[in-house]
Amino acid sequence: AIVYSYSADGSAWASAGALPYNTSSFTVTQKVLNGRSFVFVAVQNGYDVILLRGALTASGALFDAPVTVFDGTGEQDNYSKPTMAFDEEGHLWLAAIYQSSTTIFESYQAVTRRSAGFADASTLSFNGQEFVGRSTDTLSSALLTPRQGSSMYLLLSNDSPANIVGYLYNGTAWSEANTGGDSSWFRFGANGGLNYLVN
Repeated sequence: AIVYSYSADGSAWASAGALPYNTSSFTVTQKVLNGRSFVFVAVQNGYDVILLRGALTASGALFDAPVTVFDGTGEQDNYSKPTMAFDEEGHLWLAAIYQSSTTIFESYQAVTRRSAGFADASTLSFNGQEFVGRSTDTLSSALLTPRQGSSMYLLLSNDSPANIVGYLYNGTAWSEANTGGDSSWFRFGANGGLNYLVN
């Protein structure tokens, strides 16, 4: 289970509850929206990634029913390792690693979704999912980082070979951020190798 606690002073902590998901593949963020404080938990649940929203109280959180953000059907259609972040406009973004096959190469790809409205809406809903970048043989982690306005940055990494690549959402579409210069990162080669590095 995912257990959580609360503290009135930051020193003494008391158990506040647990979410019934036995996985280390989850991420948490907190946001004050229109004067109300919420916690958001994105969890890999079987082949899916689900989102739970909890209204924070003095001694815990009151969670809504989970919303399935990424809906998988099996080992060859599954989502894992979620990441999430708010953009400056108040929309909630989620990304995950999608696996389309267990038997062929280049079966991993990043996928994102953005909330259709603000995340304090009575019912959470999301725009259609969008794949980012090209498929690759391995993809170990993803990290969303907000930029100005509705812009978002997505970092993807491999463990073997140890590469990093970045993608930028400019408010309209995703594009590869590896254009050279001081902002450039490692880049995946066609066979998973390193093309270049600019510091």
